[in-house]
Amino acid sequence: MNKLALSKILLLITDFLTLMSSFFIGLYLIDSYKGNYTAYIPYKELDERIYIHLFLSFLFIAWLAIRLRHYTYRKPFWLELKEIIRTLVIFAIFELSIISFSKLYFSRLLWIIVWGIALAIVPLGRVILKKWLIHSGWYLRKTVILGTGNNAFDAYKALQSERYLGLEITHFVSVNDTCEEIKNLNIPMFSNVKKNRWKLATKKSDQFIIALEENENLERDDLLRYFSTNGYRFVSVIPTLRGLPLYSTDMSFMFSYEVMLLRLNNNLAKLSSRIQKRVIDFVGAFAIMLLLSPILLYVYYTVRKDGGNAIYGHPRIGQNGRKFK
Repeated sequence: MNKLALSKILLLITDFLTLMSSFFIGLYLIDSYKGNYTAYIPYKELDERIYIHLFLSFLFIAWLAIRLRHYTYRKPFWLELKEIIRTLVIFAIFELSIISFSKLYFSRLLWIIVWGIALAIVPLGRVILKKWLIHSGWYLRKTVILGTGNNAFDAYKALQSERYLGLEITHFVSVNDTCEEIKNLNIPMFSNVKKNRWKLATKKSDQFIIALEENENLERDDLLRYFSTNGYRFVSVIPTLRGLPLYSTDMSFMFSYEVMLLRLNNNLAKLSSRIQKRVIDFVGAFAIMLLLSPILLYVYYTVRKDGGNAIYGHPRIGQNGRKFK
């Protein structure tokens, strides 16, 4: 078994153990600070509660593995953290419904403590283990960037800034021209994508990043066709989308057409968002003024003592050339 496969198993086991241990840590804290945990969970129902939490732990791991693909695909830190927390919240509500339908004794305090601990230690355990695996080299995956233009350099910078992905860039493959920034990186480069030398130096288990320019569509299509027909699993495409506000953008597809729709969210276009922003601005400014009022009053009286204007204003040019202060 290679190190990458063993790393996936370790991540899976760690997620299961941290979620399962949250129940026993919660019982220990209840027993330590409240004196007797049986007041919050009857002793005769303890086995049933353990089985319920055990079942949810297995289901949680299966959901992460099969649906979210956390142990197969590599996701950025904040996206992975959001998915873990959201899944834990859903499973906490799921456990609440199971206990209610089973007509078992329910303690809100124990439930809050157990799942509060889970929300803390499950992501923490995942991050600590993955950081250690990346540092030790077990979780590193060799990565080849196809393209040597500005888009490829942007892809390189993005991947280097997201160390949590565990992608080790080993080669570039040039298609046409190479930008100066990539030449100065001192990373091995295959001179021409049409020559098959890069195929001999790589494996199917490597990660391939296609980061070509807008005028290199034919080369991109050839690469995608080659990867799909030869059974490559770890292939990603980074299109040239510089300047687009991708954060909080919704993505959808047109069936039967190779068209991707990006819906841009303009929160300030909604009346409720504008009201919320105005309220936050007003409350924040008023709070800052209260905190700084001693200093502002001191400056005010100091300036007035010298005979100057405490409030300074000068005319500005507004809409349609109108002056205002």
